[in-house]
Amino acid sequence: MQNNKNIYFQSIYDLKQHQGQQNYLQQDIYIDQTINDKIPRLPNNVSLQFFRDNFECTNQPCIIQNLNHNWINWEWKQIEMNYQNTYFRVAIDGDGNYLKVPLSQYIEYVQNNTERNPLYLFEGELPQQMLNQYYIPHLFPDDILGLLGEIRPQFRWFLIGYVINIISQKTTKIWISLSLRSISYQCMEHITTWIKKMDYVSSIGRQKTTGKHFIEKEYFNICQTPVDYFGLILPKIKQYTDCYIEFIQYANDTVYVPNGWWHAVLNLDHTMAITQNYVQPSSFDQFWISFYKENPSLSQKLFYAIQQWDLNLFQRL
Repeated sequence: MQNNKNIYFQSIYDLKQHQGQQNYLQQDIYIDQTINDKIPRLPNNVSLQFFRDNFECTNQPCIIQNLNHNWINWEWKQIEMNYQNTYFRVAIDGDGNYLKVPLSQYIEYVQNNTERNPLYLFEGELPQQMLNQYYIPHLFPDDILGLLGEIRPQFRWFLIGYVINIISQKTTKIWISLSLRSISYQCMEHITTWIKKMDYVSSIGRQKTTGKHFIEKEYFNICQTPVDYFGLILPKIKQYTDCYIEFIQYANDTVYVPNGWWHAVLNLDHTMAITQNYVQPSSFDQFWISFYKENPSLSQKLFYAIQQWDLNLFQRL
């Protein structure tokens, strides 16, 4: 397992000097924000059994509204005040090191940013004070990877993203990733998310989802920004297939992203969120195939932990 090194900077300027020059496609791109929002939306008092029967076991995404209603100290001003001198990761360098700056410096950067491909905050080592004010909702009680204890890979992240002006549209950082574990994604501000389902063991499906199926390799390699993906690649995907879900995630919405779903995110406003991966018994078989290939050493430790924890689940290995 790679041990990432943390490198700390007093300012965004110092961090940029470390990063060096980055080149991106230079052209204006219009982003169509027409949304056909049909994702199921559930109230926060939905029962665990209903959620499992209709979404977890069927591998279907949904939104649960106001699931974080009992959280405290998660407003913008409170976060800025409580963690202004705390260092958070905002980039990764070419050697895989985590580049961190104080939150106060990042907020100043956000307020004055005009970059096409801006930095975004994506921190997996949450301060203890923040962890003390974070509660896992009642719909996600099982987490098999929790059996690994302290050797578990990072699974929970605090995020801040924001908007920049592109033509008449507003956008900011996206990420395109395949969920091999289910995700609960709690949003404290507005965000837009597109989710596209695929079989994660299929390289053809992966190419269609990321856009490689539609765009020449040389051109695709320089389409690295959120503007490029949503303005150039996603429209081509939508012309080819209707096997996707698009929706707007509003403040205090929690999105359930099942394992095996690719997803990309485009912010429509300054956004703060927290996301966590977990593995539930209903999707364990699919998860184990991938996890065993990616992490043979950890898989052995998890293998023995499951044997002690749940013999019925162990017999599925």
